[in-house]
This record gives sequence, structure tokens and C-alpha cells, in this order.
Amino acid sequence: MKRSLSQIIISGIVSLCICCSCEKWRTDIPEDTPGDNIPTEDIVNTRFHGNVHIAETGELLTEFLQKRFPNVSNEWNEETQLIILGERTASVFLENEESFQRIMEYWFRNNALAFINPGTKCLTLWNALRMQDISEAEKHITPELVSSYNDILVKVVRADGNMMTYHKLNKQNRAHIDIENIIKKEGSAGEEKTNTTSEEYEFVPEDFNIGLAAERVSEWMNNYFLNHPGSDIALRSSEEADYEGNMSTHTIYKQITVSHSICYDYYWCTLDEIPKATTTEAIVRINTIAGYNDIINGDVYDITLIQEFDAAKTFLDNYLIHEHLAYNWRYSGGYYYGPTVDLKIHGGSDAVFSFYDNTEIYSPVPVPEDNGYSVTHDPGSTTLGGSISGGGSANPKGITGSLNGTFSFSFILPKTTTTVPKDGMPLTYTTNHRDNICWNFESDFEVHDLHWGKNPDFNEPPSITKSHCITEEKVTFGVSNSKSLGHSPVYIDVATDFKTYHELARATIEDEDIRHKECGDHYKRLTSHNFNTTNYTLPQVYRYFASYTPYCFYTSGVVDGGSGWTQMEATLQGSSSDYKALADGTQVRAVTIEELDKNAERIWRSSIERIASLNNGSSTSDSYIIALSDKDNNHLPVGLYIHNKTWEVVEDIDSLKEKLISEESSK
Repeated sequence: MKRSLSQIIISGIVSLCICCSCEKWRTDIPEDTPGDNIPTEDIVNTRFHGNVHIAETGELLTEFLQKRFPNVSNEWNEETQLIILGERTASVFLENEESFQRIMEYWFRNNALAFINPGTKCLTLWNALRMQDISEAEKHITPELVSSYNDILVKVVRADGNMMTYHKLNKQNRAHIDIENIIKKEGSAGEEKTNTTSEEYEFVPEDFNIGLAAERVSEWMNNYFLNHPGSDIALRSSEEADYEGNMSTHTIYKQITVSHSICYDYYWCTLDEIPKATTTEAIVRINTIAGYNDIINGDVYDITLIQEFDAAKTFLDNYLIHEHLAYNWRYSGGYYYGPTVDLKIHGGSDAVFSFYDNTEIYSPVPVPEDNGYSVTHDPGSTTLGGSISGGGSANPKGITGSLNGTFSFSFILPKTTTTVPKDGMPLTYTTNHRDNICWNFESDFEVHDLHWGKNPDFNEPPSITKSHCITEEKVTFGVSNSKSLGHSPVYIDVATDFKTYHELARATIEDEDIRHKECGDHYKRLTSHNFNTTNYTLPQVYRYFASYTPYCFYTSGVVDGGSGWTQMEATLQGSSSDYKALADGTQVRAVTIEELDKNAERIWRSSIERIASLNNGSSTSDSYIIALSDKDNNHLPVGLYIHNKTWEVVEDIDSLKEKLISEESSK
């Protein structure tokens, strides 16, 4: 190509938002239906054998999911690992306090929820679970946030931040930039014209397409429950010396139909031998490490973006199309031109402060350098002093400062490297050094050469443009003063354009019947397949930490423990894994300081309910009240009461203790 295609089409390639119309040279353009080699029937390859409850029926996708879930039950319980919901069932949980508390217990055990065709109700329920408060969640449900979910077919989420999204199949947005290259004679510069159009393309998906979405849900469930088993996400064992941050992966799928309609836009004959379109599945992965950092006194989000596009399923090489006599058109297209990735961090339309003023960008890669690219991502050693460390209060009374007297941790952000495609896909990079960053991978090649009196030549495109291509970017955002955010979500927008390239060319000849007398035609089309993930909620950052320990709050005959308690505690530790884990040190984390006791109580209550259920009826020599307290001896109101072969959970241990002491005194 004599000039870079990006020079011809100017900077509009990044967004391709121009909406204009151009005259169609044909009015009978065939529909974009995938080629005959694409399956139409559902193909079941993956099954998830965990316990599944389908609460939302009547959705088309549900039928395809059921084929892959052999263990579906009519009810859900502590063994359930996936609940499938929709707008109707989400509203039931929001309107009934008892149902909401039950689903919140399920959620904090890090089990999965799948929202089919999510809207306002599903989004509100998800936020309410994260915030542990329905009314608080409703404050953050904005029209912009709801509209960003209109394109989602199914979203599967867990409390630890891991999730997957599959986009709807029947609607796609495409933008075309057409370059008409008219060459008067061989060797002449000719003239070029460009047209930019955008369109919304709809098609009715086959069973295969819907089944592919169900396959991805089943694969995701297998991966995250085999490799990441559920556990209470507010609890950290004291045996773990390092704080690993909140690591999560969001995998987003979208089936993309690559149209070859340039053949029909600029060529009059029916070309049955060329598929109207080819199809592939584009993937965007967002990997995040989120944590609190004392050095910047704020949140840290270490983000890796990965794009996958399998052009081996979309490209068509050097098709000769006979027109008349010895002269032929040549078509080559569906090549992967590279992605444009635009990343922005923000707080939504109701943000409590300016993210532009409170955000810094650290260690972005890849970035062009004089002799290549910077590919080493090292935010820990170069920008943040090497550690994410616990900051803020571990004391429920609200004293801010360090974690002295409780527990501490540190985590070094990983030093990693990325690779840059060097085979015909150079990179440009822009940033405002605050809250926004953009990478643009863009190939530069031309497939066909025009000649006078003979068919166009074919030039082999770079191999990366016709293979499974993976690109990757990394960056760290530091958001200072983040404690003021409370439960306000932190979002990123990831706008990804998967660009494909097409060329149609014919010999340079003299013919009265063609559009250009004494000329050849050379048409180039660059198509942008927009894959936008807006208002993606970053993992919750825990900004407060505390350690809690069980102890004997009361025993019969001896207040605040006695010799009998020592033996009783040893028995509990030997017979109850719940109690042993608590006695080793229950480290609790929370988003706000007010939630430390709330999270600790949820963990404590669940444990003592199991202990009481397993041991009720067992006799002891004395009566006991067992409480859970922090390092400052502030105990929770709920506790375990053991007396007369009865083991029970008591809501107000202070009142009970006072009553028992009074009874002892009156004897």
C-alpha cells in the first residue's frame, strides 16, 4: 500500500461514530447469512454437574442451558452452586426481605447467579447483594447503567468479582469506511474517494448460535467451581500471610458476523460461490487485581485487557470472479485489521468525586518506543512502593490509621510482560495521563495490484490477519481518597473495535459498459465491529480490616471463664472445624467501617448455628456463653449458649449474662 490506510481514513477509525448515508449501487443486496460451513444445530460439548436451580423459566436460552446441566432441582439449598434468574424472579427477591436475606447468604458463600436478559431488577439485585442493602443499591441504578445492559443475553456473577457475559446474538452495529481507488492507467496515481456509513444489522440466530452461548456458561461454571471453590468472601484465614488482593476475571463473548457484501455493493452479478458472510466469536477478557493502598491512600486497580479474534474463520483469499471475456474481478476479505481498545475509569453519572482529578495511570504497556515497544508492566517497584498494604481502621469505633494491634498484610503487584504483534500490526498509543487510555493496533497492507489489460495480482496478507490473533494490554489505575466512595461503584468502559479489511479489484481496461471508461476499479473497505463494555463494575475493594476471636463470655459458677472452659474449648477445637477456624483468628474485611461487625456477625452466626445443630443434646458439666470479640474486646451481641444438653444461638448475650448472674446471686 503506497500510503497508510490510517492516513487515508484519518483519525475517525478509532470511534467510527460517523453516521451518514451513501448511494447504494445495488438495491438487491443479499442478506448477510453465514456461509454453508457454519453449523445450524445445537452442539452439546460441555456439561456442568454441579447443583443448579432454574428460577426463571420461559426464556429461550434456558432450554439450551438445561441440556448442559444434568443436576437441576426445583428448589435451592446450601448445596446449590448456580441459580438462574431473570427480571421476574429478581423482583421477588427485592420485594421480600426474608427471600433477600436468604439469597444474600447464598451470595456470600461465593456461589453463582446467572441473569438472563438482565434489566433494572437484575441489576438492582446484583448491586444490593454487593452493598448488602436494597435501598442503597437503588440509589446507584441510573438510566445510563440500565441501558448498558440492553445488549446482554446472559451475565453470570460471583461475589469474588469473577464473572462472564455473553452479548445478544440478534443485533450488531457495524461501521464501514470505503475507499474507492480509481486508476486511470497503470502507474498513474489515480483518484481516491472515501465514504463512511454505519448500520445496525439484525439476524435470527440458529440453534447453534444460542447453544454456543450456553456452552460458554457451562465452561465458565466448570472452571470457576473446579479451580475457585466457593467460600465466604468477607473472611480471610490467619494462615494466609499475604493479602492477595481481590483478583477477578470477566470474560465477555460476542458472535461477530463479518459481511462480504462489498462484492455485492460494487459488482452486479450474483456471486453464489462467495459466502455472504462468515462468523467468528470475539472475546474480551478483563483481569483485575483490586486492593487498598496505604501509600496513595486509595484504591488500586491493576487491569489486564485481552482481545481474541479468530480470523481463520472469517477470511476469504483471492477469489476470482468472472465478469466477461478474459477479465476478472478479484476479491479478498475478512482479514483481521487489529483492535482499537479505549479504556476509561469513572464513577458513573452519580460519582461522588472527579475521577480525573483523583486518578493516576501507572506502568501502561505496550507503549511505542524509539526502537520498538515497552512491554514490561511493573507498577509495584516503579510507582507504588512495591506493596498494597492494609490501611484504615480495624476498630468498629471508627478510629482511623494503621492496622496496629490487629493484623497487617502486604502484596506486591506482579511484574509481568506482554507481547506486541509484529507481523503487520503496528501499534499507536494515547493517554491523558489521568483516567483514560487508548491502544490502536492497525495493519497496513494491500492485497491486490491493478494492471492494464490483465487481472489484478494477489499479494499474500500478513499471517496475523488471517489467524487466531490475541492482543494484550496492561495498566494500573490508582484512585486516591477512595474511602469517601463507600459503596459507590467504580466502573470502567472498555470500547473495543474489532476491525476487518476487504478488497475488491478488477483489471484496467477500456469498456463503454462499465462505470469508469478506460479505468480499473479498486475498492477497499474497513469494517469496525463495535464491542463495547460500558459501566463494567470493578471488583469491590475492601478498605477496612479487623481480626475477631471467640472466647468464653460466661460459665456457670465462675464469671468470665474458668478451668472447665479450658477443657470445653479443647473439645470444641477438636470436634468442630468451624470453631477451630474461628479460634485461629477470624480476619474480616469490609468496604465500609460500619460493615466490619456486620460481616463478622454473618460469619459467626453461620458457624455457631452449625455447631449448635451438630451438638444439641450433648451434655456438659457447666453452662457457657461463647462470644466473638475484636482485639479491643468489643464483642458481638449474638453468641452460643450451652446449658442442660441444649445448644442454642442467643441474640442478646449481655442480657442473658446479666440474667444468669442475677439468678446465681439469688440462690
